[in-house]
Amino acid sequence: MMLEILFWLLLVLIAIPYILFPAFLRSKAKGRKLVAPKVIYKDQLISIVMAVHNEEEVLEEKLASIFSSTYFPFEVLVGSDASTDGTHSILEKWSKSHSNLRVYYYTERQGKINIINDLVRKAQGDVIVSTDAKAIFLPDTLVHLVARFSDRQVGMVGAFLINPRQENAGIVRQEDFYMNGEMELKYVEGLLYGKVMGVYGALYAIRKELFPVVPAYLMVDDLYITLKVIERGFTVVMEPNAKAILRLPLALDEEFRRKVRIAIGDFQNLKIFSTWLLHPRRIETWLFFCHKILRWLTPFFLLGIALIFPFLQYAWLYKILLLFFIFFFTVPLLDFLLSKVGVYVYFLRLITHFLAMNLALLVGFLKSFRKRTKAIWDPSKR
Repeated sequence: MMLEILFWLLLVLIAIPYILFPAFLRSKAKGRKLVAPKVIYKDQLISIVMAVHNEEEVLEEKLASIFSSTYFPFEVLVGSDASTDGTHSILEKWSKSHSNLRVYYYTERQGKINIINDLVRKAQGDVIVSTDAKAIFLPDTLVHLVARFSDRQVGMVGAFLINPRQENAGIVRQEDFYMNGEMELKYVEGLLYGKVMGVYGALYAIRKELFPVVPAYLMVDDLYITLKVIERGFTVVMEPNAKAILRLPLALDEEFRRKVRIAIGDFQNLKIFSTWLLHPRRIETWLFFCHKILRWLTPFFLLGIALIFPFLQYAWLYKILLLFFIFFFTVPLLDFLLSKVGVYVYFLRLITHFLAMNLALLVGFLKSFRKRTKAIWDPSKR
């Protein structure tokens, strides 16, 4: 009897972050939307900071999108983390024709976080816009992203990312499905409570006074910064009108490695913010628990179910469920075989993507115990 209770409890814990929690927030937010700010933040200097490493493939397009922005004034601070491709020549060319572009060349690898920490210290604007080279601005992206800072309670604003790729091959559609669901959930968290559980690091804006010094070893800085802003009592929202184009990855193996790095950072953040669980009366505790912690623990819940199954086969219901789970975990093999003959089944690939990301969480959990001094990264292929 106890094993049966544990079995169903594990299933519920898996369902909460992926089904029940999003459904609850969406139903609560039905018919509501963020009210446009009465006074728009404008005509104030903002500082755009960006760390790059070997980004020659996208850097020209990125800089062109920034300098086509309709918001003004702004300054751009770019730190090149010991790039070895054509990144430096591109930056030199653009800095000669744009006086508001300041470039800093680091001869030894620093890691993104160290560079961003350094650039923020050098920034002169009251609002910091942090972005990645692969997130391409629209002309009005900055206008909408910083519009809400006239409200002194707003400490941080996240952007929405648009995927232009529609290939059926690879994991583009599955990653697009996941990202859109995440953005909607984050938007609703901001709408209802003003407490987004992590903006997307590819593009967000934050008051400079709230930007914390991020630990150099941390692999996921965007979640850390977001939670620090919430800790200080400020509002964090997602602005649906602030959009950037971000090409999603095609290859599962490349995305798996990226998800492992993210998982390492997730569990690092869990250690840092674990004291939140000691305050059950705060809404951010429950948002963090339902949105983040339960999702990070899902691979352990799946392993628990697998261990319990052999002891539950006496009942017909569990025999049916066992067959379903066997099929569920053999889907990646079936998906792989079909892909070899050019057949891509969306639903099967969605299951493959789900299992791969949970395996990445498990690997990331184990690697999170390693001692790190710097979070060094290489740009992923998209």
